[in-house]
Amino acid sequence: MNQTASSERRNQQVINELLTERQEMLAEFCALAGLEPYTGSKPALDKLRRFMQVMVDYIALGHFEVYQHIAEGRERRTHMIEAAAGVYPKLVEATDVCVAFNDKYEGVDDTEDLLGLDEELSALGETLATRIELEDRLIAALRR
Repeated sequence: MNQTASSERRNQQVINELLTERQEMLAEFCALAGLEPYTGSKPALDKLRRFMQVMVDYIALGHFEVYQHIAEGRERRTHMIEAAAGVYPKLVEATDVCVAFNDKYEGVDDTEDLLGLDEELSALGETLATRIELEDRLIAALRR
């Protein structure tokens, strides 16, 4: 088997995994965002924890399987390097926002700590939308 075919299969596998994780993360986000504000219930905390776990898994997959590969210089295709250079700094910013959200709510065990959650989810949703747009640019470059 030649190296190009192997690399293409790896790329497609990574893309499929990333899109699957993304879909799961978005489903969990919608489930959490659909809760009534300030419900003050254990199910709200459970949904928040589930969403954050899936979001962290999704971010880690993108970081370690796609972005780090490029950042470490293992990517040789010029168009991919150029695409990454244009989006990578913005992806890092979006990742930082997601990690900060996770850090803020990770240890929450009292529903009173959720009082600003709906506004923060709205802002996080915008960040995730930006991240998805940026990832889609990288995915398009990977598929070329």
